[in-house]
Amino acid sequence: MRLVNVQTMKEMEKAADAAGYSYAEMMQSAGEGIAKVLVKLFSDSAQNTILGLVGKGNNGGDTLITLTELRRVGWNTSVLLVEPRTPGDALVSSYTAIGGNVVTITDLAAISHAASSGGIVLDGIYGTGFHPPMTEAIIDVLDKVRKATFGFTWVAVDCPSGIDAATGEVSPGTIPAKLTICLEAVKTGLMSYAAFPYCGRIVTVDLDIAKFSPQLTEQADEVIDAEIVRNMLPKRPEISHKGTFGKVMVIGGCVNYPGAPVLAGKGAYAVGTGLVQAAITGSIFGCSSASLEMTWLILEDAGGIISENAVQTVFAHLENLNAIVLGPGIGREVTTGRFVRNLILGITGEQMAKAGFPGLDKELTSPRAEQKLPPLVIDADGLFHLSSFKDWHKKIKAGLVLTPHPGEMAILTGLSVEEIQKDRAEVARKFACEWRQTVVLKGALTVVADTAGRVAMIPVTCSGLAKAGSGDVLAGMIGGLLAQGLDPWQAAVTGAWLHAEAGVAATEAIGCAEAVLAGDVINAVPQVYRQLKADNLP
Repeated sequence: MRLVNVQTMKEMEKAADAAGYSYAEMMQSAGEGIAKVLVKLFSDSAQNTILGLVGKGNNGGDTLITLTELRRVGWNTSVLLVEPRTPGDALVSSYTAIGGNVVTITDLAAISHAASSGGIVLDGIYGTGFHPPMTEAIIDVLDKVRKATFGFTWVAVDCPSGIDAATGEVSPGTIPAKLTICLEAVKTGLMSYAAFPYCGRIVTVDLDIAKFSPQLTEQADEVIDAEIVRNMLPKRPEISHKGTFGKVMVIGGCVNYPGAPVLAGKGAYAVGTGLVQAAITGSIFGCSSASLEMTWLILEDAGGIISENAVQTVFAHLENLNAIVLGPGIGREVTTGRFVRNLILGITGEQMAKAGFPGLDKELTSPRAEQKLPPLVIDADGLFHLSSFKDWHKKIKAGLVLTPHPGEMAILTGLSVEEIQKDRAEVARKFACEWRQTVVLKGALTVVADTAGRVAMIPVTCSGLAKAGSGDVLAGMIGGLLAQGLDPWQAAVTGAWLHAEAGVAATEAIGCAEAVLAGDVINAVPQVYRQLKADNLP
């Protein structure tokens, strides 16, 4: 789903109108498109009674056309003119000409009583031109409608009335929607922390106007949905073997965090990776070896942490490696920091290295400079160590996916958490371009930004994911998708969406967010895949 600001949307509409696609035609397309969405989503239910709340602007016009179309296919429709339309309004006349009902507040109880199985309230009072606050009169109407239609599903046209689609400010009296049907694109204000909880599920109706202003939409930002992810998923031929689906090495763990690399490895397996190898120290092997499917590379140990000397062991095992996940549980010790620096910056020379389990030596015959690192996902304290390398982004040659939460982003950038959270998308965009690497800014409404300044947002908020280990799982999932051939942008977007949806699925399966663990998120990934592949995917 395209993500644009309100001003860009106005410019797109203006360009379309100038090219001969009139505003009236756009409105007709919007109304017909909204009606199709409602028929598709609610045709199998008994909710074919719909009450439209109509204002005086274009959103009210969209709503009237929608109700006219639904009336034609047999729905029970009513319109409440919350604000007066122009006398003799053609859209009102078209609606009433086919038997549509125009009602008042006093009629709502009868409408609700007749719809014994529930119905739909279609909120079309205000659109993207609205700025809070709403008047007390409108707030009173909304409250009366809400009370009179208890049990009805609220659906918003373009944005819930009361929300500033440019800034995300929410007026007192705004009624949360279960579904918001955005026209052409999601407006940026809806993806703010203030507005998003009022939007419910977000879908879009294509008005086919982007073609009139390609300069405005060339590298358009996106809100990621199931269709986008389904089209990005790695192909999985039946005639295959484990090598077909890539090999991931997870480097991390220490005496204080032995489980983190296992969670990351299981995350990589959950998205289809063929082989996962965990590179850890011998002193934590017993604690970390809970996954029978993973293989192991034992690194040089410095008292329960990874020694700087371990870099040669890793270099000796780069062959046939498709991705590295660096950082889960790795700790902040100085010698481990040198290991991270030497690995990603290539500070090493020719020497013999002891590699793997005791007694298994492998010779490294060429310097690091002649070896090519596979794509890396850097997470957790791997980001802490990265931040200590001056001008790291000017020196590194490997492709990275960085997965900071806001606190880690603050360490990397020097900004405060408050500054980051105030404008997450723009902060991620700025530093992805500056560092020339893909950035995944984790949290509610996770943001993914790439080197060209493109931004994607994951339209999910789930407190079940606010648990230790959740980020390790995400890093592993992204690494697993990289190993299967997705580029950093695709792997980051797909991994972040799958992870968020798995968090929602785990929360629903358990019945409460409080009890969800990182392992539950991994176990819920198959359900998300099944839903993606279902034939009836909306």
